[in-house]
Amino acid sequence: MEQPNLYPPPVSDFMDGRQERIYKRLYTRIGEGSAIFYREACQLRSMKQAFATTAHLVAHLFREIESALRAVTLPDTYQPSEECPDCRSKQGEQCPTCGSWFEKSSHQKAIIAIADAYELDKSTRKQWLGLSGKLHGYAHRNSLTHPRPYAEYKAFYESVDATFDSILAFLERKSSRVFLKGNRPL
Repeated sequence: MEQPNLYPPPVSDFMDGRQERIYKRLYTRIGEGSAIFYREACQLRSMKQAFATTAHLVAHLFREIESALRAVTLPDTYQPSEECPDCRSKQGEQCPTCGSWFEKSSHQKAIIAIADAYELDKSTRKQWLGLSGKLHGYAHRNSLTHPRPYAEYKAFYESVDATFDSILAFLERKSSRVFLKGNRPL
């Protein structure tokens, strides 16, 4: 298996220093794949002529990055619930008993487990929990009408940058052991 290059290639597709910092931290701490997803999300966001689907594409890329952050930082002792949080029947993608979707609940529980294990500060924890479910909703269409216009979601995506920056900075300060799994395939 080829070893990853621990030094990210220089990229000029970032709108500011924060985006470049996130990219470098993702590359060196989480994995090259996550950094590529982030770089391409930044490229899409910086295009003078955005695609009609840019808002959806960026949300999909951000979902991949957030998922990688959870995969790398989730404590080995974490056991997801196998019961529906609403009716306690055995869980699948959708509860066969009550029809509840519990992906968001499981997602939030994983974030809480990470926040507890690494003692994330309240602000970072709140920011990360705030993403739960939103990226999924923004990635997918909500009807057969036109795609969401990127301009309406620009501020939200800037807040995602801030959240990723906070998570990565806090985890980097807290413990380098968080990132031991980062550069190998999950």
